[in-house]
Amino acid sequence: MDKAKVSKMGNRKIITIPKSSDLKKGDEVVINRSFIIDEVKRLDPKIKEKDEAFFIATILLSSLQVGANAKEIAEFLKVPIKRIKPYERRLRQSKIWVKGQVGCDWFDKKTGTISFWCDVGVAQGYIKRVEK
Repeated sequence: MDKAKVSKMGNRKIITIPKSSDLKKGDEVVINRSFIIDEVKRLDPKIKEKDEAFFIATILLSSLQVGANAKEIAEFLKVPIKRIKPYERRLRQSKIWVKGQVGCDWFDKKTGTISFWCDVGVAQGYIKRVEK
């Protein structure tokens, strides 16, 4: 495995590691932009990087790392904040993002992946979350 590079973003330390496909069981994983992109590709190998759903998926996964904060996510993904803002409103209204936190069921073994892609649909405006 190639050597990791360390940089700073505000008060956070960002460690850049080689592609996630190079990781072995037991390796320490630090989440960075390229890891997020690789993870979206792993979740849906047929999705294209130019697809809106791909970009939203990177936003959602990044929010787990830096918090539900459009500015921090924009810096983390190295994109203009204006690309994140249209989705931020829907994510907050649907309570996926609440007070800087991410409220999700993405880690449930049976339904996590479905829940994740449904939340991508919420951010796109195709799905509306309703309270029970």
